[in-house]
Amino acid sequence: MYTTPIDTELVNVDGKDRKILYYLDLNARQSASQLSKKIGLPKNVIAYRIKRLYEKGIIRRFFTVINPFRLGYTSFGFYFVFQYATSTIKQEIIDYFVNNKNTWFVASIDGYFDLGISVWVKELNEFYHVWEDILEKYRYYIEDHTVINFVQTHAYRHTYLLDKCTERDRQELMCTGAEPLVKIDKLDLQLLHLLADNARMTIIELAEKLHSSSTTIRYRMKKLEKTGVIQGYRIAIDVAQLGFKDFRIDMDLKDYDKRDTIVRHIAKNPCLTYIFTSIGHADLQFHIRVRHLDDVHTIMSDLNGKFPQIIRDYRYVHIPKIYKQNYMPGK
Repeated sequence: MYTTPIDTELVNVDGKDRKILYYLDLNARQSASQLSKKIGLPKNVIAYRIKRLYEKGIIRRFFTVINPFRLGYTSFGFYFVFQYATSTIKQEIIDYFVNNKNTWFVASIDGYFDLGISVWVKELNEFYHVWEDILEKYRYYIEDHTVINFVQTHAYRHTYLLDKCTERDRQELMCTGAEPLVKIDKLDLQLLHLLADNARMTIIELAEKLHSSSTTIRYRMKKLEKTGVIQGYRIAIDVAQLGFKDFRIDMDLKDYDKRDTIVRHIAKNPCLTYIFTSIGHADLQFHIRVRHLDDVHTIMSDLNGKFPQIIRDYRYVHIPKIYKQNYMPGK
């Protein structure tokens, strides 16, 4: 059994609220009645607490994890180091990426990079035009950059929210990556765009917006879930209000064959949120959500102690703010 220490002076919510956040992140479309059975509170209390968490900004939004790999897209990541950039210029660059239809993730970084973005493209030529446009607009302000190709993402349950958790709680939540393509039509596409922005829209609301029937929408959603286009329904949390910080670890290995061994070990840690498989930059990338920088050093010390002949080097960065996270291309 693993435990996550809770600093009560920093946390703005109690244990019941954290359980609500945990279960909503497993499935953001759960009703208050469904959550009531899992948490042990009346459904009206659950509804009130969700509303309060949303109004306080702890729940930033409800979003749908969509797997655009199944729709023929691939993902590239850019990491930038700025030069000569004033705060006004930096904000202009951030706004540019947030409003760019190709980007699905934009975040500031503290460490050896200043900004990280991820884009969806269908063809290498499209990727080239995205990159050319970036250089034409902002090459003067970019001192250094790194480009990587994301192949697969593994997401894990947010057990850092729980006072205690078991290995069963640490099960993988979802996985996006290159798999057989799925054909969708215009209605599917419109449905995905709506759900990407608000995972808690009811079937009736979706049907009204799409001028369709509830039966059709329910069938389409189940089909998209079954084919793996829809991976899940989650919540974006303002972790700073809970006293947590996001860090990304980039690791280089002496023995790449042992990568899966390290992954299985890391997956047991309640602070792990994502593991990435990519081409370029690092042999292994993973995200953790912890309270203090010392926690990062503790986790890496544990890994170095257990795998001294496997890990060659590692680097970490802090991700203080996420400006955009929308899995559906074209938004």
